[in-house]
Amino acid sequence: MTGATAAAAAHHAAVLKAYRSMGIFVKIDSRDFLQLLERAEAPVVVHSRFGFFTKKDRYIQSYKGFAFYTDVDQTLDLPKSCELVESQGSMLPT
Repeated sequence: MTGATAAAAAHHAAVLKAYRSMGIFVKIDSRDFLQLLERAEAPVVVHSRFGFFTKKDRYIQSYKGFAFYTDVDQTLDLPKSCELVESQGSMLPT
C-alpha cells in the first residue's frame, strides 16, 4: 500500500467513525415532526437556516436515540413546551 493510499484509507475510516458517532438521522415530514414534539417530554429543538438562493429552515430533535429532522420553506410554529436552540448551520451525513 502506498503512502497516499494508506492516507486515503485512514481518512475514510475517520470519516466513517465520525458519521457513526453522530447517530442516526431520519428525515420526516414537518407534520410528523410536530407530532413527535408533542409526544416528547421537554423537547429541545435545534433550528438553522440554509440554502444559497432559496433559504430553508431546518429543525432537528433527538427522540429515543434517533435524530429526526425536517426541512421547510417557512418557520414552524413549535409547541410552547419546546426549548429552541438557534444554530449557525447544520450538516447532516449523506
